[in-house]
Amino acid sequence: MYKNGLKAEHGLSILIKTDNHHILFDTGQTGLFMDNAQTMGEDLMKVNMVVISRGHYDHTGGLERFLKFNPHAMVFLKQEATHKKFSSSTGLVRSIGFPFDVTPYQERVRFITENTEIAPGIFLLTGIERNTSFETLHPKLMISATKGFMTDPFDDELVMYLHHNKGAVIMSGCAHRGLINTLNTVTKHTKSDLIRLFIGGTHLNGTHDHRLESTLQTLSKMKITQMMLNHCTGIQAYAQVSKRQTNVSYASTGTVVTL
Repeated sequence: MYKNGLKAEHGLSILIKTDNHHILFDTGQTGLFMDNAQTMGEDLMKVNMVVISRGHYDHTGGLERFLKFNPHAMVFLKQEATHKKFSSSTGLVRSIGFPFDVTPYQERVRFITENTEIAPGIFLLTGIERNTSFETLHPKLMISATKGFMTDPFDDELVMYLHHNKGAVIMSGCAHRGLINTLNTVTKHTKSDLIRLFIGGTHLNGTHDHRLESTLQTLSKMKITQMMLNHCTGIQAYAQVSKRQTNVSYASTGTVVTL
């Protein structure tokens, strides 16, 4: 889904603008987001920080093109994001990890190992706690192991939130550790159950009915003002969520939200 004049791909990239910062959250599968930004009149030279939510190609694929274009933005991610990652979803094991070596840009890359406030009121949380019983890991998404492969525990995943007077504004790449686990991790850190906005992927695409139903039941009890879903949420899961939750919309390519 996308707006006229823009192009879409299987990937995620969100531009966040505050009074003092321009932050790029993920960079899609290619540099296509840069073309869309130009069409929308957004100056990516103003971006001073890039946050990489995870190490899959559909979140990191446009990073190298951006770094060649913008010579000053700092990149924040976990070291685990650069580790090799694989998928067997098509029946054959294929590489789906970081598409380039970040070593030439090491002076601009900051690997974070703990919860970090990258600017006043803007936080990256590195330890998404897995506490729900229904949000299980995807067995076809893997990392290298001593003997072959093992299920990816998604140690590379992080979530970003901005402090807002009406609740946290949350950006999620895929929520591979679970949407509810991700939301709970943020509310635990903020010490408040108020969420002004959640935007991003939820990896509910193709999930089993029990997980989807348990997710929907839990969401109905949470204090979330607005949810804007996309990417790996999947159209079918989005339809189910939007049917049950009146505060949900689809964040297609080119969507603009002002808080």
